[in-house]
Amino acid sequence: MINDIRFAWRTLWKTPGFTLVAILALALGIGANTAIFTVVKNVVLKPLPYRQSHQLFTIWETFLPSGWGTVSTPNFGDWREQNHSFEAIEAFSSTNRNLQGVDQPERLRATAVTANLLRMVGVPAHLGRVFEAGEDQPDKASVAVLGSALWKRRFSADPKIVGKTISLDGEQHTVIGVMPDGFQFPPQSRLATDIFIPLRVTADQRKQRGSHWMFAVGRLKDGVSTEVASADLKAVAARLARDYPKEQQGRSIRLQSLSDVVSGEVRPVLFVLLAAVGAVLLIACANVANLLLARAAVREREMAVRTALGSSRLRLVRLMLAESFVIAMLGGVVGLAVAYWGVDGIVALAGTALPRASEIQVDGSIFLYLLTACILTAFIFGLAPALRASQTDLTVGLRDGGSKGSVGGTKQWLRNALVVAELALAFVLLVSTGTLMRTLLGLMSVESGVKTENVMTFLVSPPEKKYPNEQMAERFYKPLLDHLRTIPGVRAAGAINMLPMQNWGYNGEFQIDGRPHASAGEAPRSEFREVTPGYFQALNIPILEGRDIQESDAPKRQQVALVNKALAKLYFPNESAVGHRIGDPEGWTLIVGVAGDVRQAGLDRPAMPEIYFSSQQGQLGARQMAVLVRGSTPPATLAPAIRNAVRTFDRDQPIFAVKTMESVVDESVASQRLNFRLMGIFSALAMLLASAGIYGVMSYLVNQRTREFGVRMALGAASSDVLRLVLRESAILAGVAIALGAVVALATARVLQQFIPGLTGAGAPIFLGVAALVAVVVAAATLIPAWRAMSVHPMEALRWE
Repeated sequence: MINDIRFAWRTLWKTPGFTLVAILALALGIGANTAIFTVVKNVVLKPLPYRQSHQLFTIWETFLPSGWGTVSTPNFGDWREQNHSFEAIEAFSSTNRNLQGVDQPERLRATAVTANLLRMVGVPAHLGRVFEAGEDQPDKASVAVLGSALWKRRFSADPKIVGKTISLDGEQHTVIGVMPDGFQFPPQSRLATDIFIPLRVTADQRKQRGSHWMFAVGRLKDGVSTEVASADLKAVAARLARDYPKEQQGRSIRLQSLSDVVSGEVRPVLFVLLAAVGAVLLIACANVANLLLARAAVREREMAVRTALGSSRLRLVRLMLAESFVIAMLGGVVGLAVAYWGVDGIVALAGTALPRASEIQVDGSIFLYLLTACILTAFIFGLAPALRASQTDLTVGLRDGGSKGSVGGTKQWLRNALVVAELALAFVLLVSTGTLMRTLLGLMSVESGVKTENVMTFLVSPPEKKYPNEQMAERFYKPLLDHLRTIPGVRAAGAINMLPMQNWGYNGEFQIDGRPHASAGEAPRSEFREVTPGYFQALNIPILEGRDIQESDAPKRQQVALVNKALAKLYFPNESAVGHRIGDPEGWTLIVGVAGDVRQAGLDRPAMPEIYFSSQQGQLGARQMAVLVRGSTPPATLAPAIRNAVRTFDRDQPIFAVKTMESVVDESVASQRLNFRLMGIFSALAMLLASAGIYGVMSYLVNQRTREFGVRMALGAASSDVLRLVLRESAILAGVAIALGAVVALATARVLQQFIPGLTGAGAPIFLGVAALVAVVVAAATLIPAWRAMSVHPMEALRWE
């Protein structure tokens, strides 16, 4: 075999054109496969970087009719005490803190955790220690554990940081540890946590069973199955529903593995992309197989001589497979470079749409995958040509093997079949890409409910010590917005606790005054938002009825709110919502206006019922808010003035997540855009390889049929007749490929709709457009060989006789 590989290397070296084309074709297919497999392996298949991560589960509290979300403090305590399946159940809450007492204040991404959570996940601190039992109690000293990135960025990786104090929102915290590089919790967050602080629950929160705000994570005991644990917790939920019917009616518990929480949404899409690059690799294999078939036909005399000298058919097959193995290995080496480039490109294209992006890297297992792919592709594209080449007729081979003779149908059916398969696979990928593009364009054309032009937004969260809850609106947000409105070019400014198309889930049930009291699970339900005066003007959201939130809506006056059109239509279908009171008998809120609908959960979801409370009256007590500033000029020209205005207002107050509203909308369709771009790249590769394949086959056929064309023209055939003959043969191949590809594409579209939620149907225009594209590509790939056929001189052809 070693001798065969040496001979294969010398043979391939003598035909650099053929070798280069084959290597590049395989490099594209193998490299694309390796890149996507690297992403799938690191995002989906690799366990989370925690101790025995398969035992870690997120515990959601479900509610009727089909919602699920966070847990209240009392319920969390009951889950802990009454379950028998979990080694530990801990809680966390994502928050933010202002790093102060430094030259440049910074808003930090913080995660408040119960004392045992970091120990439960099983990742020790890089420096110092993690929290110990009891450090999450309100009467304990304030401590913090730094994330590695913050430690390096703001403290220059100071090895003596442990024991030092830092100021968070004006409160001194002692640094007790630093987490290692790459540690992230919660793992589903696209942005790394800067700092961990103890989750301290107040006495009031321990009594508020209806206030759901904590995320619960548990570790199963050894040997306990998910089914047993789920049944155990549901029994606890049933007892709570019996003991607290008002708050717990219709509520239960749902378990979800932590890995599913992280990658569950992207897993189906990544496997679809893996199948797509698999199709690209098959096209590349078909391409190289066609090249080898053409090469084998030219080497018929060589094979005949070897057979005459005693070589067995197995010996010839082994010789040909050695060439395939060398080509595949060289293609794999180049493909490795393509894979490295591809992984970097995918991560850059994905942005925040891809979880665990920081963990994606090419490691030893990827090299093993690459080697396996090379060996398999060597057999896939090399076996059929090897078997064909080993079927040698000694009489024909020794007489005229490798001559430019006529090629019969029985000798070219395999090449034609490979071309049809290439084109059909490319057709399927192009239709799938067209479907994704249609879905994306449909989303981008959806009316979001807001006008994003010239709107800048940023997040801000005033510290509680400096701006207590009862004074926050009057002392911070009102003067800040007034200050921003004085900037030249600013037309409107306002704030909301959750930006549109970025987040949802802050919701709950409410009662309508004058109607029968509805029980839990049957009461009206809505998203809750808190806004300042000026918010609706900043986004040009129309007030359809009634009035806007006003400065006169003071804390001690009648509680007021606006509702959106979706809520008014759902709960007040035959009457005006304005003037009705909602909430509960202990504190009714008056509806003073109806605002236009906004797609709060994203462009791919319809507008949900929403209630907009006045931030001045503090019903929700939102501290962190998104400030929106609409200008008469592009946001980039206003950004420096906005930063200076905030610094002038409060030099210790950082702003963060500064972006345009247009980018917020773009981010809401980031995953769909990533899918379309990757499928588009793979489809382009497939079409390129398929067109190269049909060009190679038609070139070879024209070359082999030189004598036939010469005879035809010597007997009176015109050049146009030869042209029509060549084009007709390629048209037949294209027609068969389009028909086969259409059938497969229809089936594929149905499968994709199950894997990718919201995917629209392909539609006749996409099929017709792709068919036209394939026809044009085939015609273009055939044009040069056809032109060569037209220019054949009869004497040149008959010379071979």
